[in-house]
Amino acid sequence: MSVIRDSLNILRYLFSPFKKTLALYLLAVIALSGLEVFRVSLVYPIINYGLGVQNQPKLLDAFYSNILPSSLNPFIASAMLLILVSIVIAVFYGIVSYHGAYVFAAVRDSLDRRIFDKITNNEYSYFAARKQGDLIYSL
Repeated sequence: MSVIRDSLNILRYLFSPFKKTLALYLLAVIALSGLEVFRVSLVYPIINYGLGVQNQPKLLDAFYSNILPSSLNPFIASAMLLILVSIVIAVFYGIVSYHGAYVFAAVRDSLDRRIFDKITNNEYSYFAARKQGDLIYSL
């Protein structure tokens, strides 16, 4: 158990300054996965139309009857909605990828800054008593 506890302490040390950023990242990933599920559900009406099957998910029926004009073909509506959702997902992927890279860079920079500050704040005797290779190890 001490290995798991030590690992959790290391993660807490690394990520504690970035709680809000990580929470936003988590929400964006959850929203992205929900959009992916919605995109998969939009493929079924297109497949059903191609196979000549007339059953369609009730959620999409409610969407088509309330929002879209009745003269619009459900196949065209599904295709347009699929394109629109795919564009939104592509934008979300860009945002999530950028946000993930930002968090990684911020954690790395924060750790580098903490190590540098710790080394520069030591007295001269600390460096005189240790060999060069032992400096980072003893932090």
